[in-house]
Formats: sequence, C-alpha cells, structure tokens
Amino acid sequence: MIIYVQSRGNSQEHDYRWLEVRKNSQRPSIPPLLKDLKVEELIESQKPSIVLARSGKYLLLLVTALESREERTDFTRRQIRNSVAWVSEEKPEIEQLFRAIAVRALRGELAADIDKAISIAGEYGFEVDSERLQHLVDHLEVGVKPASSAWLKYGKNHIDLRSDLALELSQFSLPHDLETQILVVVTTLKSQEALERLQVWRGLSSRIESQTWVKVSNSASNATELGSQKKTLLLGILIAILVIAIGWIIWNSTLNPSPQNSQPKSRTPSQSTSDTSLSKVPTPLQSPSTFPSIK
Repeated sequence: MIIYVQSRGNSQEHDYRWLEVRKNSQRPSIPPLLKDLKVEELIESQKPSIVLARSGKYLLLLVTALESREERTDFTRRQIRNSVAWVSEEKPEIEQLFRAIAVRALRGELAADIDKAISIAGEYGFEVDSERLQHLVDHLEVGVKPASSAWLKYGKNHIDLRSDLALELSQFSLPHDLETQILVVVTTLKSQEALERLQVWRGLSSRIESQTWVKVSNSASNATELGSQKKTLLLGILIAILVIAIGWIIWNSTLNPSPQNSQPKSRTPSQSTSDTSLSKVPTPLQSPSTFPSIK
C-alpha cells in the first residue's frame, strides 16, 4: 500500500503539493489514479470530499480538505487543509481497511489524527510521520457481509445520510458486479444526474435536494434482469411448442384410428390346385351322354 499526503507549509513558497510517503522517504508525486479516474471532475478538492474507486486491480481511497490544527495556517492566515490518498492492489483485507478509513472520515473522526502525523518543517514546508500515519489504520475493523444492494443510491451531502452511509460501509463489503469504477463519492460538486451517468454506487452531493436515499437501477442489474426475462420467455415458448406438438399427435390419432387387419388368409398351394380342379368338373346337366347311339 502507498500513502500520498497533500498539504503545505506556512510560507508563500511552500504551496500545496502531494508527497508520496514511504517508510524511509518522502518525495513529490501526484497519485496516478487521480488522473486515471478523472477525480478532479467529481469533487472540489478544496472542500471536504471522499472518493472510493477501483481502477483495474487497484483500489483508491481519497479524502480531501481535512481540517488542520489551529496553528497551521498559510502566509495569509488561512487554515491549511490536508488530503490523503491510499492506493493498493485490491485484496479482501485492503478492501476492509479502506472501508474502515472511509467510515472514520464520514463520521468526522479522521482529520485530527491525520493532522497529528504532519509537522511544519522540511524542504516542502511540511513533513509526514509515516509510522504514525500507518499506525492510524493498523487496528481498524469492519464487517465482511456481502454488499447490501446492487441498486445505486443518491442523496444530499447531509450528516444523516453520511451517518447512514458510514453504517452501511461498516457492515457490508463493496459490490463486485457493477460496471462502474466509482463506488463512493461524497462531494459538493455533482448533480444526481451526473452521478447517475457515471453509475456511482453510493453518492452524496450538496447539489442533491433529497435528504433521503433515492434508489436508481444500474445497467448491470438491468442486464441481469433482461437476461432473466429472455430465459423465461424462451422457456415459455419451448413449453408452448411441446404442448402444441402433443395435442396435435393426440388429435391426429383420434381422427385416424389404425385399420383392422381385414385381408384374407393366405392359401396353401395344394388348396389352390384342388379348388381349381373342382371348378372344372361339369355338372350333370352339362355332362355329354355316355349311352351308345341306336342304330
């Protein structure tokens, strides 16, 4: 797992930048998945936002604009904000970990701990304590039940729905049968229609009016339902054909019964000869006179 932290220092030359944080090194690096997933089109990074997404075999969790402690301000006295991105190959234990971090972010429990791992010092105006950052996620646990629903759900970015989403993520795994790469978005930027076009699984936005979840069917479930309907239709057609065929056979046998065996018995050769000879014997009326003529 790779962790990226975005923050800044107090002075003007120490502007916001991303650092790739390793155990023994920190270097400027923007998480590549942010560009691949076009995250800048989903959120305003200066506002508190959450994105949980897949890209190929990798899983990304991005949490932006977390509040820092009071003394961390820039050269204009504006409060500095911290953002963190976790990137790793998707495995069951990683998926559970990312859900657990997202739950803490949704409940407002992440900002203070992240800020404690960042100090005002170094070449870039801030440094990250990698061990402390890792320690934050070492003992997080969540449930492993299958995804609660393949339905897409959207609502207002409001404390009640954030709490409801946190509860769902704490109990249920992420779905794996969706076409979308974007699983969870908490933003101030997108409309419900925009989230629907992206087929986001769970989306909260300040631009959505509904303070209750709005359920929307997704293309994967539609395809599954359509496939099921086609199978049912084909099965019905086959049954109808079978019934018609059986009915035709029964109807045909009723109208055309099998004929009885009425042909005469065959005769033996001797019987045929005897009958023929008898037929040639003249009757008494036909027989010629056998008396001698009178002279």
